[in-house]
Amino acid sequence: MAVWLDIIGSFLFGSLLVLNVLRLNGDMTDQSYRTILEYTAQSGALSVALIVDEDSRKAGYGVTGAAITIADTADIEFLSDLGADGSVDTLRYYLGDLVTTTP
Repeated sequence: MAVWLDIIGSFLFGSLLVLNVLRLNGDMTDQSYRTILEYTAQSGALSVALIVDEDSRKAGYGVTGAAITIADTADIEFLSDLGADGSVDTLRYYLGDLVTTTP
């Protein structure tokens, strides 16, 4: 009788141990996915920030008049000679509608 109790106890303990290991594996996978998504979002935001920073430093380059044509809370437009070819380019950055769902 004691042998059966030992076998049943070992089976229960082993089952709980396996379930805990599976749960730990699932939690680690979930955290890994979250970390990757967060890094991807930060990397994309950094790329956009660097582009806007580089272009805004060139605002007014090669322009004789007013360089900034539109300046609003969600919209900016300025003139610059980006290609240094003598032609004035118009750059516009604006915020679009808020995206709440993905297709």
